[in-house]
Amino acid sequence: MSREIASERELEICPAFDIRFVMATTPFPIAMPDDLLAEIRATASETHLSQADVIRQSVKAGLPKVREQFKADSGRVTNVDPLPDDVLERIYSRLERDELVGVTAKELTQFQSQEEPG
Repeated sequence: MSREIASERELEICPAFDIRFVMATTPFPIAMPDDLLAEIRATASETHLSQADVIRQSVKAGLPKVREQFKADSGRVTNVDPLPDDVLERIYSRLERDELVGVTAKELTQFQSQEEPG
């Protein structure tokens, strides 16, 4: 039986089959940490749901919260407004104030630490 509604013959073979609960599903294997699997098993036992139903209901109930918490905003990583263009132009147009003017790549690597402070 694929994703079609069961035939009468199939219903006779499986009398517990309730056509109201037929839904299209796609198997989705997932790696589950042992501690979370233990919680799923305990919840299934307490609620008399299958482990699959516990997982489905958990996902369904938790998706709005996950979406809200982790949604991508406007792409900004800060709530500080950027500097106005005229300020940026003033800062970056004065090369004589830049500490690295005239420093070669070789000289720059000499300033870099080869070991992390410990």
